[in-house]
Amino acid sequence: MGGKEGSVSRLVLLAVLISFTPSIGLADTPCFTFSASPDSYSAPAGSTFTVSTTFTNCGSDTTIFIGDSFGSDESVFVSSINLLDPSFFLTPGQSVTTGFADFTWDPSAPDGFVWNPNINAYYYALAGVCSGFDCSIVGQGYAFTDFTATVGQPVPEPASLLLLSTGGAGLLLKARKRRRPRGKPRSR
Repeated sequence: MGGKEGSVSRLVLLAVLISFTPSIGLADTPCFTFSASPDSYSAPAGSTFTVSTTFTNCGSDTTIFIGDSFGSDESVFVSSINLLDPSFFLTPGQSVTTGFADFTWDPSAPDGFVWNPNINAYYYALAGVCSGFDCSIVGQGYAFTDFTATVGQPVPEPASLLLLSTGGAGLLLKARKRRRPRGKPRSR
């Protein structure tokens, strides 16, 4: 190979090598948050509750892929755990809230028992804005969060209590009006 042909083939080889070289260092540091939302659950013994989580990509030029997720502290009072397998891509600035796992309390769980497990999500950080694995992996790891679960009936929120008491007062007034004979004025 001589002169001009050799330099053209070297340029082609260089272009091929550059296209298959990972773009390490071109993306920002992966920025990913993961949290249970809400962070507190209450359900009666024997029932199932779903823990939801919020995933946020706070990077500016890195796509995050949420892979298989889970890791939990065991409890003798949790009879089953069903991972809902949230696997998806998060583009820069995107936030997603989704069901993470279903937990079932054992029927023998004592009222008032509190469980505070750690859960985790495995993620890959990809350089650039990707819709698949067409970008280079620039980081990976686990993100951790926790939540609190209590065996027992959920405590009603104040608005529900207000609605219930207003309805009860209305029923009492209606019953009182029915007892008063018609046509007779109220006595003073």
